[in-house]
Amino acid sequence: MEWHVPTLADVLEARLRISPHLRPTPLYSYSTLNDLLGAEVFVKHENHQPVGAFKVRGGVNLISQLSADERERGVIAASTGLRGGGDDLHPREREPGQGCLHARPRRRTRLPRT
Repeated sequence: MEWHVPTLADVLEARLRISPHLRPTPLYSYSTLNDLLGAEVFVKHENHQPVGAFKVRGGVNLISQLSADERERGVIAASTGLRGGGDDLHPREREPGQGCLHARPRRRTRLPRT
């Protein structure tokens, strides 16, 4: 599969695929942050999504685009973090009896701080 830079049309199509499965991400403005930055700022709280991160959107979007044959075979996600969690949270796109195996290490790999 060839990869391309997403266009605005790609983003809008992904939004249509994702929106039936995830609630909108809340935006909050904090007066202390606004004062500190000298502007009205909104923080998008992806931590309110089911796995606590935006990464669930990618899994939902990808699985939504699988062919019938690919869906029939099922999905295996391997992840050391939150990425694979989005794949197991997308049951509406699966046929009855179809599943998702999400393989994760017992302990999360810690990256060195810079």
